[in-house]
Amino acid sequence: MEQGFDHKERRLREALRDLERERLQILRERVQQMGVAIGIGLPSVLSALYEKDNITQRELSENCARDTATLSRALDRLEESGWIERRQDPDSRRCFRVVLTESGRGVAKGVREAYAEIDKAMFEGFAEEELDRLYAALGKIRRNLNSKKDE
Repeated sequence: MEQGFDHKERRLREALRDLERERLQILRERVQQMGVAIGIGLPSVLSALYEKDNITQRELSENCARDTATLSRALDRLEESGWIERRQDPDSRRCFRVVLTESGRGVAKGVREAYAEIDKAMFEGFAEEELDRLYAALGKIRRNLNSKKDE
């Protein structure tokens, strides 16, 4: 591989990492004001539940791309905060459904608004065509990475 191309790959990888780090720092500041700890994925869980709650832990795990052990710890924290309830699934004695409480719905709404605010700021000044090209390029990167999973 050419030295220049390798350097560009590294710079792009670092830029993606730095963008996500900056995005999370801004999100952390917003959601900490609501009492939500970002470190264990609480915002993404709350956001997923705001979109659809009264679902099983397995469904929630798939919706927010969290392994079940990590999700279980996050749900413990959310339950301790009074933002969710785990209810027995009437169709299965082994399953619980995760439901937002009234206060949890308010916090989850605030988290969703924080995500939307950050996303809007992140892409401000981009033409629609630029966003389309960026989305296509990121999709290509994702496909390249996914092809390595099968090897």
